[in-house]
Amino acid sequence: HKLLYVYTAEEDWHIWLEAAGVKGIKLSDRLAFDSYILAQEAAIEGRGVAMTIGPFATEEIKLGRLVQPFPLRVQHRHNWLFACNGEHRMKPKIRRFEEWLARRVAADPALDAYREKGK
Repeated sequence: HKLLYVYTAEEDWHIWLEAAGVKGIKLSDRLAFDSYILAQEAAIEGRGVAMTIGPFATEEIKLGRLVQPFPLRVQHRHNWLFACNGEHRMKPKIRRFEEWLARRVAADPALDAYREKGK
């Protein structure tokens, strides 16, 4: 199968294979994408095997459009941030959005494993 990856995170497959204890795999048949979502969509379309971010895939796995063939999950090296122009930070609509986003993240069980590791 073709390995689908995000061009800015090319090391993801190497990190996962190392964590799985797999050695001697040549990663030559690959296809690069701009984002995890695009790589995931390509996997759904049958174009290869994608490395994705757990919360992105939760619903697709529930629907049977994707499978997680191995239980191994590797902590991602990036953090997600809420960012906006400093001049707009205190605007009511920005504050409401930030509060809504924080509530959604806090309530999403798909993120529990990531929250535990971040403590």
